Amino acid sequence: MIMDCEKYVGKCVCGRDHELETKKVVVEYGAINNFEQYMADVGLAGKKRAVIYDTVIYKLTEGKHVAADQEIVLEANGLRAEDTVIEEMMKKLDNPEVIVAYGAGTIMDFGRYPAYKLGIPFVAIPTIVSSDGFTADICSIIIDGQKKSIPMQAADAVICDINIVSGAPRFLTIAGVQDILAKYVSIADWKIAHIVSGEYFCPKVCAMAQEALDIMAR
Repeated sequence: MIMDCEKYVGKCVCGRDHELETKKVVVEYGAINNFEQYMADVGLAGKKRAVIYDTVIYKLTEGKHVAADQEIVLEANGLRAEDTVIEEMMKKLDNPEVIVAYGAGTIMDFGRYPAYKLGIPFVAIPTIVSSDGFTADICSIIIDGQKKSIPMQAADAVICDINIVSGAPRFLTIAGVQDILAKYVSIADWKIAHIVSGEYFCPKVCAMAQEALDIMAR
């Protein structure tokens, strides 16, 4: 599946103008083999690239890494998304023009945070399906000892290789499936809230969630 996000932006039947920072989402077997083409599709070809991994993912994805002008491999043991830790990592960056985060939720924050601070694009390569934050425009990090979700930027592209995510622990994949199935409840809740209290409702967004459910239920 290749999703061109441009068709989801602009004036909607719900009456709102939808905006998306993410330009392309790819979920395919062997997607990593076409990574350079997807980078070109979103206007990021030829840009100086820093790729961020943790030590576990770096080892597990050996042979499936992407080309980089700079690789940063963070120690996975005890790694957590904390502002001071991320800012310390940023001192190692060699003036990248785009950051690629290759991993799970914590690594995404290590990519999203510096990209936002430096005003450069960010690309996500997921390695699990139990997180749904790869297209999020917020960063969940620890600031002054408290975990906070702060607005930042979404990835310009999300390139998900099914061959890679299928290698994740089974319980994480099951968690991702359950997260999708929970949309049965969230869709019903949204529709009820719209009927009962007049909460904003978008049939287009609802249909996208329903499509994901239908695919999962097949």
